[in-house]
Formats: sequence, C-alpha cells, structure tokens
Amino acid sequence: MAQTFGIKIDYRTGRNNPEKIFEAMAMYISAYEDLIQLISNALGQKETFTFSLNDVEKGSLITYLNGFKEKSTNFIASKILDSVGETTRDLSGIIDIQNENDIDKISTKIDGCLKEKFTGKSEIVFPEVDKKALSKILKKLSDANQKIRKDETVGIILDDISKSKVDVNTNMRFSANIDDLYVEGKIIKDGLTDRLFIVKPVNDGNSRWDCKSLHMKQRFEASMADKKWLERYQGGLITPIGPSDIMLAKLNFTIKSSKDNKASKIIHAEIIEVIDILKNRDELSNESFNF
Repeated sequence: MAQTFGIKIDYRTGRNNPEKIFEAMAMYISAYEDLIQLISNALGQKETFTFSLNDVEKGSLITYLNGFKEKSTNFIASKILDSVGETTRDLSGIIDIQNENDIDKISTKIDGCLKEKFTGKSEIVFPEVDKKALSKILKKLSDANQKIRKDETVGIILDDISKSKVDVNTNMRFSANIDDLYVEGKIIKDGLTDRLFIVKPVNDGNSRWDCKSLHMKQRFEASMADKKWLERYQGGLITPIGPSDIMLAKLNFTIKSSKDNKASKIIHAEIIEVIDILKNRDELSNESFNF
C-alpha cells in the first residue's frame, strides 16, 4: 500500500535548455493530479490531491503529494495511489496512442485494477473512468515526455523509505486528435471528394493546412496524409498553389452534428489524396460534388 507519492526526474546535469526540466515537472504534476482525481471521482470519492515541491538536488528534481510525504491519510487514498502506480506500469509498453480504441484499452485496465483493489468495500461504487478526461491526461503525459532526453528518467515514488520507483514510460506519445475523441453526435465521413480553397499553403514541414471547403462553406485545418504529393510539392516539383487556386482532394472528415441538425462543424480533417490543383473559376462553385 502506498505510503507516499512523489514524482522524481533524474536529469542530465549541464543539459541544454534546463528550463525544460521544470516545464516537464509542471506537466507531470498536472497530469498526475488529474489522474489521481479521475480515479478518485470514479470511486465516488471527493478528496482533493495537490503536490508541493520537496527537493532539488544535483541531477534530480522531486515533488511530493501534500499529506503523503510523512504518512498516508487513509486506506482508500493509499489504494488510489497504488492504482495510479499500476496505471503507470500499464503504460510502460505503449509507444503511440492513436485512437479511441487505444484509450479504451487503458481505461479497461484502470477499471479492472480498481475493482480488484476495492472489492468488498461497501462504500465504493465502480463506474467507468471518464474516457474523455483520461485522453486529456494521456496527452499531458505525452507532452511532458517530449521534454525529457533519452538519457534522463522519470519515476513515481510510492515508498519514501526505500525510494523505489515505478518508471514512467517517457517514450509514450499521443498522436490522436484530442478534439476528435469521445465527441457526442460525432459523424465519420471517409474518402469524400471536395474542392478546397487553400488559405495558406504549407511550404515546409508537416504543419496542418488551413483550408476552406467550397461545399460545406467551412474553414478548418487539415493534416496532409498524401506524403508523396507533399514531398513533391515542398521539393518544388509542383507549381506553388496561388491565392486563386483550388485543390481537388479526397478527405476523411470527423463532423460534430448539432442537436437541430441545421448546422454541423468539422472538428478533424485529413487530406488523404491530392487529385489535382485547379485554377479557380466561377463555375467551379456551382458544379456537383462527389459525396
């Protein structure tokens, strides 16, 4: 049973950008505060957990949960922290979280862990953890991980006497679109052909493209999944897209429908194939679309 709860970063002394260590710690604190609260809420508990900075020494940065540095406050709180430790272990083999299915698997493990640890406790109920909230926590952990170097480590301290740690998987990344996850009224439309006004072409890197659908009359950002076309375009093999040009493309859309069905909002878009770049003509906006 957890007698304490801390976060320890062992960093490389003399590293460049030392401020990233403190930024990472802030992110880990926020993520673990949220994870502890998520599990506590799932169990119907109302206790609030916060961290405080405990120690800074050469090569290490440590922070502890208030009230758990000296001793645990109660059985249920200690078991909650045990569950957080188990969740940290469960994340150890994950490289990339890409979709709701990946998050569902993590959520199922947390639910199973809670039922195992709290079976027989009459005051405990077992609703499922909030998956949308869990996805935001996993995104925070991923963002924190990206500030940690490969020769640095992060761990969760559950026993202040032995200083034994549960290693945090700093290689885990979160590539899912957070706005696309667990959206009520979500509609998926894959492989649709549309004509796009490109507000701002992306001439370097993999940033999202600023587009406007001539069919839906909506402006949105889209990731470019047609990597072969993108490489040719950014390599100068395709004439640059001008302010009056139209991109004919196939896309995958995630759309959030309104309650009255009068309007819908594109919350995620991916260009999967660039078919052609067309010169803008007035008649284009009046042509039929392949939907």
